Amino acid sequence: MFIFEKNKFFPSCHASTLVEGVSGDLLVAWFAGTAEGADDVDIWLSIKHGEEWSKPRKVVNMEGIPLWNPVLMRDEKTIFLFYRFGHKIKDWKSAYVTSEDNGQNWSEPKLLPAEYLGPIKNKPIKMSNGLWLCGSSIETAEEWYCRLEIFNAKSHQWLHYNDLKLPEVPIGIIQPTLWESTPGNIHALMRSTIGKVVRSDSRDYGKTWSTPVSIEIPNNNSGIDAVRLPDGNVILCLNPITKNWGERTPLELWRSKDNAITWSSRFTLENEPGRYSYPALISTKDGVGVTYTYRRESIRYRKVKLEEFIPFSG
Repeated sequence: MFIFEKNKFFPSCHASTLVEGVSGDLLVAWFAGTAEGADDVDIWLSIKHGEEWSKPRKVVNMEGIPLWNPVLMRDEKTIFLFYRFGHKIKDWKSAYVTSEDNGQNWSEPKLLPAEYLGPIKNKPIKMSNGLWLCGSSIETAEEWYCRLEIFNAKSHQWLHYNDLKLPEVPIGIIQPTLWESTPGNIHALMRSTIGKVVRSDSRDYGKTWSTPVSIEIPNNNSGIDAVRLPDGNVILCLNPITKNWGERTPLELWRSKDNAITWSSRFTLENEPGRYSYPALISTKDGVGVTYTYRRESIRYRKVKLEEFIPFSG
């Protein structure tokens, strides 16, 4: 279903994020305005209660400054909404607001420390030690690389260790998506400029990481997201196109039963010509919930059961 009517509230929208609220309602946020990077781009929000989505409303705006890439995350009863602001990606700064009433009202913005950007596209994960691990990244004209930042949602303190860089490759990797398979064992898949997804793993709650390596999963240098389900399945959403800056169609869900080593089945979300991109995933009772950009005209929400996945042929 579409969260709002296309082209009714703004000319362009992108980069959705979703979280389940305390009451079971879904909250979805995205950025929207005249066009990506325009001065009137703000963060918007809609809440799904039952089968109905609320009318979209602005929840964060900065006069004359574009906002980017919201990320929703919940810690018990508090919902966090992280976002970026600035005219150019290399000059981004980050902030967040919080809500104690399921997204009805939001706090005043709080800036992250100057050396931190927070979760840059995909949701943080709450690790088994109680800390949040946030997949961040740095983009310059010469190099893209990832930074894993640790956030204490109780004290609101930040920490980071080593950066992740793709060896001997121009430009590089951004926007990690994360999951924890067993206590302390964390896994990251990353968007890249080399036509394939890149992977790295940590055995110590994100303090140290293996050297990032490309794996045999296509990547068109567009955003991906993954989630580990309670039964251990890992679901990845991607545009399976092996070309840097390739087409953003089709958009598919892939399922792995062995911690993202091999992939057994898939579900196609979109396969018509157009731009379908920047997915966000959450685990649901019998599968996944996913939002994504639909041609920059709307944000679409789909709920997919595991039984709907089709085995890869051959």
